[in-house]
Amino acid sequence: MNTMENKIIKKLHTIGNIIDFCNNAPDGLMERDGLVRSLLKQLSHKKLKELEKAYFENMDEDMQKFHKQSTTY
Repeated sequence: MNTMENKIIKKLHTIGNIIDFCNNAPDGLMERDGLVRSLLKQLSHKKLKELEKAYFENMDEDMQKFHKQSTTY
């Protein structure tokens, strides 16, 4: 494994740990929601729109119809 692959694996492991720790917090849902909001606030609007589009494209057709008017990308 090269250095870049090692960094990616370590980053994914850290992300997994954070998710596990949030899920095991006394109020896991609140902790996870707060974490997600905090992390999303740090992304640029351009990156947020890319993320929104990616999630939208993975929805089934009925959900896409329901949410189409609220997209921002």
